[in-house]
Amino acid sequence: MNDYCQFTFPGLYYEKATINIYNMHNILVKKIEVETGLLAKENSIWDGTDSRGNPMPQGLYLYIIEVDGEIVCNGTVTIA
Repeated sequence: MNDYCQFTFPGLYYEKATINIYNMHNILVKKIEVETGLLAKENSIWDGTDSRGNPMPQGLYLYIIEVDGEIVCNGTVTIA
């Protein structure tokens, strides 16, 4: 079991990125704003909590990564 999920986006230096995480009812549970710029990290971590810091229950979650409002990546992550 992982305690977190790491999203990596090499080469994303100047565009603002957002990671939206949804439960299987298509409800947004977490929104992660990704810092950009030359000193920004090339990854972001989701710790399995919702926007209030509450641990999410086991299950499948959908993530969507957007850059300037355009979807550039999506997939699923499982909390076990």
